Amino acid sequence: MIVAGSAVHADLDVQADIAVVGSGAGGAVFAKLLTDAGHRVVVLEEGGYYTSADFTQDERDMYPRLYKDRGTQATADQAIGILQGRCVGGSTVVNYLDCFRSPPRLLAEWREVAGLGALTEERMAGFFEAVEEVLSVRQIGVEQLNANNAKLWIAAQRLGWKGDTFHRNALGCIGSGYCGLGCAYDAKQSMALTYIPLASNGGALIHANARVRRILFEGDRAVGLEGDVLDPDTDLPRHRLRVRAKLVVVACGSINTPVLLLASGARDPSGQIGRNLHVHPAFPVIGEYDEEVRAHEGIKQGYYIGEFSGVLHGHPDDLLIEGIGAPPGLSAPLFPGTGDAHMDWLARRDRIASAIVLLRDAGSGRVTVRDDGRPTIRYRLDEERDVPRAKRGIENLIRAFLAAGARRVFGPTVDEVQARHPGDAAAIHERSFAPNRVIVFSAHQMSTCRMGADEAAYPVDPEGRLRAYRNVVVCDASIFPSASGVNPQMTVYGLASHVADMVRSEPRRYGL
Repeated sequence: MIVAGSAVHADLDVQADIAVVGSGAGGAVFAKLLTDAGHRVVVLEEGGYYTSADFTQDERDMYPRLYKDRGTQATADQAIGILQGRCVGGSTVVNYLDCFRSPPRLLAEWREVAGLGALTEERMAGFFEAVEEVLSVRQIGVEQLNANNAKLWIAAQRLGWKGDTFHRNALGCIGSGYCGLGCAYDAKQSMALTYIPLASNGGALIHANARVRRILFEGDRAVGLEGDVLDPDTDLPRHRLRVRAKLVVVACGSINTPVLLLASGARDPSGQIGRNLHVHPAFPVIGEYDEEVRAHEGIKQGYYIGEFSGVLHGHPDDLLIEGIGAPPGLSAPLFPGTGDAHMDWLARRDRIASAIVLLRDAGSGRVTVRDDGRPTIRYRLDEERDVPRAKRGIENLIRAFLAAGARRVFGPTVDEVQARHPGDAAAIHERSFAPNRVIVFSAHQMSTCRMGADEAAYPVDPEGRLRAYRNVVVCDASIFPSASGVNPQMTVYGLASHVADMVRSEPRRYGL
């Protein structure tokens, strides 16, 4: 059963074997697998429950409904936009469907550096296959690329760079181009359309508009949760929420998981909860063409250039170049100029191609909790380890657009970089990447509650448990030992399956 806040008319008290906080990629998979194992599961989601009938394809409606802080969440200095889903299904409802399995190089690194010996390719492949079957994950063909992504494919052929089309969790996709606003056609196989209904049909109880404020601890155990049932229209508390459970699963995402743990006063022998934040910084580049591109139509992310990826091909720059498109409101900041000059660019947007450089960041930031329970996100690009690699990636993306026939290409810096010839792209190295001098955003946050063997460095042990408590599991991208280097959706599914499998195998060790 999925219950919206509007359907709750009194204080809510729930008893369960397992309470899962968060209904995104980690929480939904864990809830379904433990429901299948016969446990009483309740899932608590702060955001609302929406179906395809609610997805109006209007940015004014959908950002407030589906995104954290109405889509305006950012780092403390406002330099990096932090995009994060806030609804039943979490960010899987608003992502662009890219399904990268965890690369073998990444798993090998986590086994060696973090001591996660169980994450073998064979074990993880079994989890990935099971998820891909449920989500109808398939690789698209070159013939399905929209004109925007086709520019990268053309560039890769002409420059001799490695690249490929994406695997996507879609069934009957019509290429409407509104992926980031919720799929009105039920083609995107998000958690809200797959694992959450499967868990619900198996007996799990899912509460939307349920904000958990703190975990209740007694000694080395969690005994439950406290929070509020929210009004779906105002987001204000309507009723008190209290849950008693044998096992608490925190799956709020890499921003809100550390916030909940810190706000609850959770013991942290490592002192690392909220630290080591990676944001997979994305740097957008646009190219102007003589012909129409219409980047906002069709499959948003269909092709990537992996030539410079470390986790895929061993390249030291360790970055991806990915095609991307967005509706007008989200894409407008990419266009140069102000006033009439900016409006002139918007009028020509049909001939503008767009793509991003997605950097596997070596530097990191931190999430802390304010007195009102909200997060403060601090992150600065690492000047020595990350900025030079980002600049080389942007230079190569500019070259790619030019190789595909662009008239001119613009980099993401405030001090404009405009390239008409490949040699012009080197100007990016002269530009400042200081905060608010470069356009950068994050759709992939990770590693704020890292999982690993060393108790002094990793708050979560290799079995998925918060170290100080035998019955608190963390199950989302916050447990990544390091940045993934690829879009993280599949890695979250795989790790959630891995942790859920251990709980199913030895439930008593987790307090069940």
